[in-house]
Amino acid sequence: MLNNSVSGDPLPEPAIVAPVHSDNLEPAIQDTLSALANVEARYQHEREQLERRSRPDGMKARWQQELEERHRRKREPLVQHLAELHQQTITLTMFRQLRIVD
Repeated sequence: MLNNSVSGDPLPEPAIVAPVHSDNLEPAIQDTLSALANVEARYQHEREQLERRSRPDGMKARWQQELEERHRRKREPLVQHLAELHQQTITLTMFRQLRIVD
């Protein structure tokens, strides 16, 4: 499970995240961005570690492919969740604007 880089608290798995109430959109966005930053930092670190290893090129290439696949699997649900939060923010903003006009 990923941890919030600020508080260190565990973040929920994106696939099981419940719908977010409008008051909680901003913290949910920040937590998701933090989790995404953690995934990216870990990927960058692992990539640098792999580049430093002296192994045959074929072995390195296979490890690089595995690293890329792990990165994609960890990153994809977070990006999807962030897109959903963005959509909720847009919908809420449009709804608020309609109520102001009425």
